[in-house]
Amino acid sequence: MSEAIVLDIRNLRSHFFTAKGEVPAVDGVSIQVPPGKIIGIVGESGCGKSMTAMSVMGLLRYPGRVVGGSILLDGRDITHLTKKELSQVRGNEVSMIFQEPMTSLNPVYPVGKQVREAILLHQKMGKDEAKARVLDIFCAVGIPEPEKRYYSYPHQLSGGLRQRVMIGMAMVCRPKVMIADEPTTALDVTIEAQILQLMKKLCEEQGTSIILITHNMGVVAEVCDYVYVMYAGKVMEQAETFALFEKPSHPYTQGLLKSIPKLDEKAERLYTIDGVVPNLLHLPKGCSFCTRCDQAQKRCFVERPCLYETAGSREAAGQGAGCQGQASQEVGSREAGCLEAASHGVRCFQYEGGGKLDE
Repeated sequence: MSEAIVLDIRNLRSHFFTAKGEVPAVDGVSIQVPPGKIIGIVGESGCGKSMTAMSVMGLLRYPGRVVGGSILLDGRDITHLTKKELSQVRGNEVSMIFQEPMTSLNPVYPVGKQVREAILLHQKMGKDEAKARVLDIFCAVGIPEPEKRYYSYPHQLSGGLRQRVMIGMAMVCRPKVMIADEPTTALDVTIEAQILQLMKKLCEEQGTSIILITHNMGVVAEVCDYVYVMYAGKVMEQAETFALFEKPSHPYTQGLLKSIPKLDEKAERLYTIDGVVPNLLHLPKGCSFCTRCDQAQKRCFVERPCLYETAGSREAAGQGAGCQGQASQEVGSREAGCLEAASHGVRCFQYEGGGKLDE
């Protein structure tokens, strides 16, 4: 991506130190987030998506910690900030929507006052002005009767309204980056669609970049500009959204897409990837996916592949500016998903003819 990068995660490694051994929950992850874009991180449960987000937010607790790499926010490395300095960044410049709003909101405190607290902490503003800002953001995220909801407790709101409160809380300080950790998992499909449209709208209107963590490939296709596919703590494939769905290159990505039910196919059984995610304490010597891969070769079991650039990805990226107008009206607001110079990288020996994107 040749665009300015607002959040640049470089070779991030976050490990947990347990009695049984060292667990590499995040193992050399690099992610770039341009301003005003929606970046998807997708993969099975336990692949390191949420741990990557928690590392960015500085929320890892004992026995886990960041042991390597850097997290650059507008060029400033935030991995070495003091607790006081990090508290000024968290919720102000980088915010997060957690998976289950009922466990993220204080049950004995009105939701409006919880959102107002974030403003008072980070903005030089009086209580009355802060309340007015909260009511404005409640209107912006589609909460009906904002004055009444301001004094409501979490248990008095539906799941959809609680999630809208969380989005409002994350957006109220106009952060540069918002991390959404599976924000629609507990919602029905109708509310899910509304929440996704709301996030896209806020991204476009406020210019906030969004990192969307999910295991739902349909959600990725709907809203994301660029996608990172993770497995066992590593990025296995990265690509512009349309390129990933049109030509998935890594066997793991291919398996994820094959497992999605299709209306035009009458399959008796859904496709599944054989095996289970490996124990991070006992990873294979070679590629972490080799024991489940139907394309694995002998080399895959003894050598670890780098992230390689696929042939033609540079040419395809160079055409990014010209692909607008060719996309349908549905995706036009995402600039046809074109990110300048967006490399298609794959962690597989089949593509080692391309240049290395990491070591």
